[in-house]
Amino acid sequence: MERELRVASDVWPDADFEIRAASENGLNFRGYAAVFDSPSEDLGGFRETIAPGAFTNTIARKSPDIKMFQNHNWDIVLASKGGGTLRLTEDERGLFVDADLPDNEWGRPVRDAVARGDISSMSFGFNVTDDEWNDDHDERRVTEVKLWEVSPVTSWPAYAATSASVRHLAELVDEDADKVEAAIREFFSESVPSPDTRRLMRSLLDAREPAPTFDASEQQELLERLFAKKPD
Repeated sequence: MERELRVASDVWPDADFEIRAASENGLNFRGYAAVFDSPSEDLGGFRETIAPGAFTNTIARKSPDIKMFQNHNWDIVLASKGGGTLRLTEDERGLFVDADLPDNEWGRPVRDAVARGDISSMSFGFNVTDDEWNDDHDERRVTEVKLWEVSPVTSWPAYAATSASVRHLAELVDEDADKVEAAIREFFSESVPSPDTRRLMRSLLDAREPAPTFDASEQQELLERLFAKKPD
């Protein structure tokens, strides 16, 4: 199963979202990571809705533990369901997240950034375990997921390739960063990638194969998409 990521405000930009940080009860974070029955933006050839109840089974299970990371960074754990600091519920709007942030150098900046409006979106990482497609295969209704994590996020650019991610990948294959970024956009566009682009995509995959030494979520997401497409 391919692990997928969604950013609430990017995928469902017209939905009613809120995230907030409350200090009167300590370092508390609340917000929606997903909404139900709201058509998404184009996700690369298809649009998606999440059905009510899609998270019911996964949040009822004790294993695997569901955690809250900062910006999908596995090294910065802000809360966990197993530890009792992350509470996940489904209501009429969607997946609601209620977390007690740690009173340390990780939790306080997140609380302050939310209060200032610098962090205004949430994301979640998941596997689809059950879905329904229309006949044209351009509309998907997700009816059940396995949830791995939720994250307050600062941004999630198109193609999961920030300038920092592009620079890192460019260093792996000893190529110019602008060239790598252009190739990534060409590869995931509707046009047929050029032979040079396919060569570069294969180089990125080959560079990751021997030793996946970095776990930055944006780079991992990009590489997972490359593996899914497997350039010729």
